[in-house]
Amino acid sequence: MKVLNKIVRVLVVDPWKQLEQEYGTEKRVELKILFVFFIIAFVLILRNYYGKFDNFRDFFPGFAKSSTTLPVAHCLYFTISAFLMYTFIPLIFAKVFYKEFNPIFGMSVKSLWKFKWIYAGMLCVMVPLIFIASQMPDFQRMYPMCKPANIGGINLVVWEISYAAQFFGVEFFFRGVLLFILARVYGPSAIFMMMVPYVMIHFGKPPLETVSAALAGTILGGIALYTKSIWGGFFLHTGVALGMDFASLYQSGHFN
Repeated sequence: MKVLNKIVRVLVVDPWKQLEQEYGTEKRVELKILFVFFIIAFVLILRNYYGKFDNFRDFFPGFAKSSTTLPVAHCLYFTISAFLMYTFIPLIFAKVFYKEFNPIFGMSVKSLWKFKWIYAGMLCVMVPLIFIASQMPDFQRMYPMCKPANIGGINLVVWEISYAAQFFGVEFFFRGVLLFILARVYGPSAIFMMMVPYVMIHFGKPPLETVSAALAGTILGGIALYTKSIWGGFFLHTGVALGMDFASLYQSGHFN
């Protein structure tokens, strides 16, 4: 029990106290925080109604009908639109409304190597969970999300590269811009404010993944705020996602 208490104190209690001191509340910016929630709503609405696979056919009907040389074209629309919506839109808002904050938005790389053991430990935990999840029918039907990638070859390579780029956008939006702006007013409690919309983008995925997103979003948010870096979360998130794709393909017999 003493060991457990020490672990909780070192990993949770002490960092939380440090974050409370570092990210003290600033009442003068409370009105501007309303814009953050507007950004969240605006980006999620765009993503839900204009960033899905099927929207490719809506915006590029001619190319969609003739896209035989690049079967993953609609998948690229999904990932590229996600990257743009999650990166450039919040960045524009942040530069216009929050430039006096001079925020780093989690782009620091100074502490990445220092906390490598955290990311390595989380990855070690996730590897067996990925293998177990890949055997479940729900996950095999869901992943890879880009079905032409099941063909393998260049289609799979193109999809996975663009899929990885999308996760930079996800991390930058949730664990970068949103988290670091909210933390200036709400301190580490901002982690939980960020976690809610992050869970929402998982609606429609397997229930287990959606539930796990609440825990993963909270942990990655805490790490990003403490280390001032989204990069560890990006590499971890990308590794888990690509691992899920390949594990699902393996379980489905695509590599036999």
